[in-house]
Amino acid sequence: MKYRPAPATLLAVLLLAACATTGGTAGGDAAFLPLELAGLSPPTGERARVLQSEQILRFQRTPEGPIAVVVEKEQVQVFHDAAGDDESQDYTQVGTSYSQTFDQLVHFAARVIGPDGRAEKTYGNDDAMDGPAFAGFILYADDRARSLDLPDPAPGSVIESVIVRRQRSPEMFAYGHAFGADVPVLRSRFTVEVPDGFVIEHEAEAFGAAIESKPHIEKKNGVTRYVWERRDLPALEAEEHAPPPSTMLEQVVLRLAQWTDEAGAVHQAPADAVALSSYSHTLMKDQVEVTPEIEAKVKELLADVGDDPRARARRLYAWTRDSIRYCAVEVGMGGFVPHSSAAVEKNRYGDCKDKANLLKTMLHVDGIESRIVTIFADQWPEPFRLPVLAGNFNHAILLVDLPSGPIWVDPTTRTTPFDDLPPVDEDRLALPISAKGDPLTPTLASDPARERRATSAELTLAPDGTAQGTFTAETNGFYADTVRDLLLSEPEARRPEAVAKLLPFDDARVTRFAVDNAAPPEEVTPALIKGELQTRVSAPLTPGADVLVAARALFNPSLPLVTPTRKAPIVLGPRKSSVETVVLKLPAGATVTRTPAPIEIDTPFLRYTLAWTVSDGALRVTREQTTKVRVVQKAELAAFLDASARIAAAEEQKIVLHGGDR
Repeated sequence: MKYRPAPATLLAVLLLAACATTGGTAGGDAAFLPLELAGLSPPTGERARVLQSEQILRFQRTPEGPIAVVVEKEQVQVFHDAAGDDESQDYTQVGTSYSQTFDQLVHFAARVIGPDGRAEKTYGNDDAMDGPAFAGFILYADDRARSLDLPDPAPGSVIESVIVRRQRSPEMFAYGHAFGADVPVLRSRFTVEVPDGFVIEHEAEAFGAAIESKPHIEKKNGVTRYVWERRDLPALEAEEHAPPPSTMLEQVVLRLAQWTDEAGAVHQAPADAVALSSYSHTLMKDQVEVTPEIEAKVKELLADVGDDPRARARRLYAWTRDSIRYCAVEVGMGGFVPHSSAAVEKNRYGDCKDKANLLKTMLHVDGIESRIVTIFADQWPEPFRLPVLAGNFNHAILLVDLPSGPIWVDPTTRTTPFDDLPPVDEDRLALPISAKGDPLTPTLASDPARERRATSAELTLAPDGTAQGTFTAETNGFYADTVRDLLLSEPEARRPEAVAKLLPFDDARVTRFAVDNAAPPEEVTPALIKGELQTRVSAPLTPGADVLVAARALFNPSLPLVTPTRKAPIVLGPRKSSVETVVLKLPAGATVTRTPAPIEIDTPFLRYTLAWTVSDGALRVTREQTTKVRVVQKAELAAFLDASARIAAAEEQKIVLHGGDR
């Protein structure tokens, strides 16, 4: 499915953007914002600050149908390190992406105002670069990007930009504005102009949750204006293991719900998710194309399969997953509508919706019905906002309606078996596509009993503090998928290093390994890794002296590190479980004279245990952890910090290892 950013992501692209094509200006829309620097206090360590950010969204009636005019203006004052770092906005760059099918870039202008208040240079269309803008896995798309990289200005300079864009078919898209940035924002305004006969729907959210945000509304000369404005917004602090930065900002999202054309006819966009499902079906239904070649392939694949519908569906799924390369051609509505199943079967490639549609067709040939499902696939579960075609989803999977019940499958993945989903698909509200219309439906939930890893190592400690021995790792669910994907993607010479990163052991070097059940299976099957590893456990052992060893010398950290001042929710990923055991055979004469007490922590979001035992000249350390939630919400941060501190303290407790008598 063509990646159409969710509103928050879309705003992150457009908020600081400016672009244009040749063609006239848009009157007052093309003018820069008034610049007022008088009275502003000097910066205190800021690399930049947004003086003004303004977006005007204007719906208009035309003979060809409704359009949306989007005007975006911004003033950014830059100071030291204006280019930022890898995770921050470079405010010396302006640019945007756009669709050649839906967008017309009407006007571009950017200029630099020096610290003395004088305009240094104005930049236009001829100064910008324009080229294709799509991911490497896409063979071709009609998306492009216009960008301008300004020379580094003197500290205190102001960079201004203006963009005016016209978009057709606005009822397909979500629009919105994010209040804030990764630097302070002095003023941010969002204005929406709606002519009589047009109806919009809007909602607001912050930190991924719905909030109430009422606009100022005024009506004049047949146009209703909605205005949201915020002032003196602090910089959004980047935090690890957090939702996307744009999700953390307050934002308003809206859509065109109804409009009247020039003849007076009233048109209605899909009223809700069910109506959107039915509408999407009208776009996709003709792409299920049965050909003699598809029928022959289904007959060939099922020749040795019995009558069980599940077994037959499983075989067709595995073939589609393994035999159709993921590669996309997405032009215009091709971003939302799959290519015909006949073309995908012939070419042996397609994107997510193409692969889902081909599998749907092959199942249909065998008398098994299914539904394409649109979904937002990512580590952070983006909410379904408003019923628009572009904005809520970036991926397509399939729901197979077997006699025993519906089965979720994702034929885009290379290693996920039948009746399972990768973590980015789990725990989502997805929209099945059907003629009658389906409601939003929760996908398969991640489950610690299914997403499980059990790892053990039997090592011999040498007097120099190093240890070596054998290990085994039984991986299930996404852990097994990750192992199989590694074998498909990594060159053989790099596989030992990659396997070492999958293990929970600190500073491990894998010297040899083998994998049982390495091939991507049709049905859920564990992958078992066996091998040898080397690691460092302690400082060298000296006769008559003691050495301290903590669990951290054996295991990687079990939880992300967060600070007491944290503000954002913590993304832990799928619900999962792991058990890790190290048996460490001690050198001759060495003994353990003290072991920490076992610890057990049980909270609503995780369960953790750590235990040490000594027997027959060997130290045994076992750590178990179960993650019960995908996201630790803000209300639970204090409890999570407390649990994290207790776990960190437990893993820093040390055994006393005596080096033996002299």
